[in-house]
Parts: sequence; C-alpha cells; structure tokens
Amino acid sequence: AMMQEYDRAAGVVRLWASNGATATVSLALPEAEIEAAVAAFFAQHEPAPVPVDVTNFQARAALLAAGLFETVNAAILSLPQTSLAWQAWEYANTVTRYGALVNAMAADLGFTDAQLDDLFRAAALIEA
Repeated sequence: AMMQEYDRAAGVVRLWASNGATATVSLALPEAEIEAAVAAFFAQHEPAPVPVDVTNFQARAALLAAGLFETVNAAILSLPQTSLAWQAWEYANTVTRYGALVNAMAADLGFTDAQLDDLFRAAALIEA
C-alpha cells in the first residue's frame, strides 16, 4: 500500500510505494510543488487500477501481445461447443476480470492473479 508521512522535524515528506520504492520531498517547497511531487511519485510507482472488464477484442489483443493467445484459444476451443466457457470466448461482448470463467481458465493454465491483473491493465489500453 502507498503511504506518506510528514516528518516536520526533518523537514520532509517520506513516501513509500507498494513496490518498495521510497522517496522524500522537502517541505521547504511550495505546497503545490509538494503535492505535484507526491502525485508524480505514486503515479510512477503504483500500478494502475485493474479494470473490472474489457471487451472481448481487447482481451484477445492483450493475449496476442503477451504471446498467450494460442495457449488460451487452444484450451478453450478444446472444450465442447455447448460449454459456457466456449460460448463466452466466442460470443461475449466483455470479459470480466473477476468472473468465474476467467478465473477457472486462468487457474487451469497456471496464470497468477498478478499476471491476470497485468493482462487486464494492458487490454484496457488497446483500442480497435
């Protein structure tokens, strides 16, 4: 979790990001500059929020970019066409990050939660 602490005795704001990065910002700076420095630090060191869902196109494009499309596609297409997973892969308009199908398929393929989060973040940036 990101944290900040005002150390008035030392004249600094101490910053910690969840990725382990740290920084200090001088309290001698104008308030607007302190706020800008704190915001810039966290923007650089904290991951973007994980989208709740992405379009089917965005999901497929992110998998292609990550070199995972063939693996996922083969796994899903090996299922019966009458399965919910097969139907969702072929026809769903959106793919939900915390949906049962996504998480079951990810578990079957050995993807971690962090990998899924990163795939969804990447997918959200893709435009047709």
